[in-house]
Amino acid sequence: MSATLVSALVFAVVGLNALVVNTTYRMTEVQGEVRALQGVHEALDVEVARLSSPSRIAEWADTVGLVAPAAGDSVILRVPGQRGHDAASQREGGGSER
Repeated sequence: MSATLVSALVFAVVGLNALVVNTTYRMTEVQGEVRALQGVHEALDVEVARLSSPSRIAEWADTVGLVAPAAGDSVILRVPGQRGHDAASQREGGGSER
């Protein structure tokens, strides 16, 4: 009876140790994945900064033939119902534009 109990306890201890080792290996693997993903994230941050650079966008616009509008060529559109715009246009004497 006691041999069976001791065998069961030894089996349980060995099994738990195996689970701990397995969990440790998995944690190490996941930490490696996290480090790799952090590197990818940093590289993507650099790429976003490069692509959103105003000088790069201006260079691209020149390449595809876009030009800045001349003075007076720009039209500002006001959307009815936006907060602040309706009150400002009524104060200027614009009345209702709907």
